Amino acid sequence: MTKTADNCLVLEIEQEKEFLRMCIFLKEEAATVRHYARVEVSLPEINRLHRSIILFLNKADRFGTLDAQTVQDLRKICQLLYDQLLDKAVKDRLKEAREKNLVLSLDESIAYLPWEILFDGKDFLCLKFNLGRSMRIKDVGFEPDYKAPSQPLNMLILADPQGDLESCAKEAGDIKNSLDNMREVINLDFKISNISSEYVKKNMRDYDILHYAGHAEYFLDRPQDSGWVLEDGKLKAKDILKIGETGSMPTLVFAHACETVGTGIIELESEKEIYGLARSFLISGVRHYIACICKIPDQASRLFAREFYLNLIQDKPIGEALKDARLSLIKEYGQNQISWMAYIIFGDPMFRLSRHIGSLPLKRHNYRSLIIKFAITVFLLSAGTGLFFKFTSGRFSQVDFLYEQGRNQQLIAFCNNILSKDKDNLNALSRMGEIFQRLGKWDNSLEYYFRYAQASERKKDLQHLASGLVKIAWVYYLKGNYPQAFTFYNRAIELAQKTADKLTEAIALRKLAVWYMDKEDYEKAFQLLLKSSEINRKYQNIYAYRYNLACDYFDLGLIFTDKEDLKTAKEFYGKSLHLFKDTRVPSELSDYYSNMGEICQLNKEYSKAEDFYRLSLNMDKKLGNLPSEAATYNMIGELYLEMKDYTRAEGNFKSSLQIQQNIEDPMGKASVYYNFGQLYNEKGQKQLALEYLAKAQGIYKNIDTPDYQAVTQEIKELINK
Repeated sequence: MTKTADNCLVLEIEQEKEFLRMCIFLKEEAATVRHYARVEVSLPEINRLHRSIILFLNKADRFGTLDAQTVQDLRKICQLLYDQLLDKAVKDRLKEAREKNLVLSLDESIAYLPWEILFDGKDFLCLKFNLGRSMRIKDVGFEPDYKAPSQPLNMLILADPQGDLESCAKEAGDIKNSLDNMREVINLDFKISNISSEYVKKNMRDYDILHYAGHAEYFLDRPQDSGWVLEDGKLKAKDILKIGETGSMPTLVFAHACETVGTGIIELESEKEIYGLARSFLISGVRHYIACICKIPDQASRLFAREFYLNLIQDKPIGEALKDARLSLIKEYGQNQISWMAYIIFGDPMFRLSRHIGSLPLKRHNYRSLIIKFAITVFLLSAGTGLFFKFTSGRFSQVDFLYEQGRNQQLIAFCNNILSKDKDNLNALSRMGEIFQRLGKWDNSLEYYFRYAQASERKKDLQHLASGLVKIAWVYYLKGNYPQAFTFYNRAIELAQKTADKLTEAIALRKLAVWYMDKEDYEKAFQLLLKSSEINRKYQNIYAYRYNLACDYFDLGLIFTDKEDLKTAKEFYGKSLHLFKDTRVPSELSDYYSNMGEICQLNKEYSKAEDFYRLSLNMDKKLGNLPSEAATYNMIGELYLEMKDYTRAEGNFKSSLQIQQNIEDPMGKASVYYNFGQLYNEKGQKQLALEYLAKAQGIYKNIDTPDYQAVTQEIKELINK
């Protein structure tokens, strides 16, 4: 059984003349007998309340906004309809529900009612639950032929078929721009204007998602003639039924359609009319059909569609994707702007179209996972401009050899000798920043990176300047100065785009993804990594791009590790390892080994995990990478802590802390303090545990991440134990 919040409630409602029979149960339940309540309803009263809701919604101005009093009155009417329709036991179950998903299984005869905006006195149903409708359709003696979604998904956007709705064309452009950089997940085709009915009929079966933005005509008395208005006529409901007889239909159809009159007025029968067309799609094998009951203001319509698809591509369940898009409208325009109420979804809200990436759970703080795994050596970051530093000829020059051998002091002397003769030598300035970063002397590193950027600016070398901005941002990030890091990353991206420096742009996007991971905004991080990897794949025949593609795969592996999708994580780590070996950058193997160790640890393969961690530690020592060495000791300590080997756990934490005392690594030190707190708590030494957790708390207080709140909560719980 899944967690309660991930379960799905089903509210089944049937009409029997003046009565409604209803039952609420968990979707997973397989009860032999279910209890159905029988609620007597006054259909004239129900229809009167429905008319009142429509009248209130139609008071919205041309921007779709209601005044405060009307909103209050609307809530009262929606609550009254809620009271009239549902049995007390059902209302009590909905009120106390911890489940986040709800399916309304409804008779066709009551599908026209505005179930989404029933109000329980505190919440509207569509804002409380990930809500979907399931219809019991009469006179259909067969089960629709559902096809499995493709991987990657295939999507077709049809917009402004007659060339008279500029806003629909803009909507298509917004969706395309939002999804264009996600080609690993979705293939996107779109057609704007001059769209014939033959084109749609011929091609619609080839797609998993069909988005329509244009005019529609609805006929309550002739639902078979309702349809989308195209260049040469209509795609009618009866056409859909015929097409569905000979092949599988799209999994999702989103009809952002308004009536040809385009008044924005919601008619009393609008949901009945829309349902007539939706019915044909659903019978034909469309799993999910999304419609809106009125014309939506242009900007709101575009925002909703864009946010919905972005949520969907993150592999949120379709109901959650829709609800979050509603919330985006509310966040942007306020709850008084009624666009968020206008959407209806037919289908299972828990269904996922894409299996590429899911809603990523938050994970217990683990410094190595979020920071040091990304402290990949900047060996080729200097080549972010595509320019390799050559103190001597060839890629593996003397300076590169010294760097890869970990001969840091020799390298400092070597670079100082160059700078004594040429204080603005970009190669030497950059390498000095890298050496001090490796030694954990981040103030010194920052000094040289600023000198590198300033020298680049004086020389009007914008490519090296963009690379310098990325380096500065990275050190600020390591120091825990997130605002400054964010500022410099964005400056680097802007400059790289201005100069068409695709490699530095990709590096900055990837580094910014790390920034978002620390903020626990994994979805944003994923999007940035997709953009970065798209650039690097395009040019991967070039050495530096291939190297950075390896880094992209590495970081994607970390996201899936945090998601605990270990199979996918291994695949990405494997891809990164292959490319790192191909690019002959041995320093990256340290991070690969540590991540493979963590995967083995999550699988309870402790012996394998220890072997990988030791390989990582040996590499760190060879290179003289002190922050990474400290972090590896910390991870080994965490392994022993999980194994309840407290003596060896304490020894490794002490080794890590001893290194931390001599370097500038506040996040690393906080992590060791935190782990000491965990250790002493498990040993029953409460006072010592509180002391170390307080030390971690003191560091996190000055750093803009969620860690401070998490540690503060742990301290409170331990005190009250």
